Amino acid sequence: MKKIAIQEHFLLPELDDYFKMLTNGVSGESFDPVLPKFWDLDAGRVADMDEKGIERSILSCFNYAAFNSTPTRHGRSTWRSA
Repeated sequence: MKKIAIQEHFLLPELDDYFKMLTNGVSGESFDPVLPKFWDLDAGRVADMDEKGIERSILSCFNYAAFNSTPTRHGRSTWRSA
């Protein structure tokens, strides 16, 4: 039986500052250990998949709109450049 991970998220490093602004007030202990895994779209992610027996993964970009926040001027310009 093949395993397919269907809810795997990633973050764009270009939007890291915007992500940190959105999560302002949330303990860094919550995000700091896992952020590198969200950015990894290469060997580290594949190694994790191999370790768990996952053959394929469907990736989706983290939904920045889920925070229901109006982007700041910095956020808007960052979105446009990404």
